[in-house]
Amino acid sequence: AVVYEVFRQISGKKWKLFKRIKRTGTLKLKLSLASKKDCFYRVRAYKKTAKENIYGPFSKKVKISAKFILKKFRKIYP
Repeated sequence: AVVYEVFRQISGKKWKLFKRIKRTGTLKLKLSLASKKDCFYRVRAYKKTAKENIYGPFSKKVKISAKFILKKFRKIYP
């Protein structure tokens, strides 16, 4: 079975494992809008075999910031 690992980095700190997902689909994130810090996310897949785990390459990192979310929210609800 293929498992996806989502890693998160907050404002220049180390990458940490955020969540493991066993199926494809949309991941809903709860963000603290009070933090005003930039968060970066990246994903990689891995497959467990009898002998070892086989890891795929990391995706490109994606930036999500509280300022970006507030700006989009204000366009929808002025």
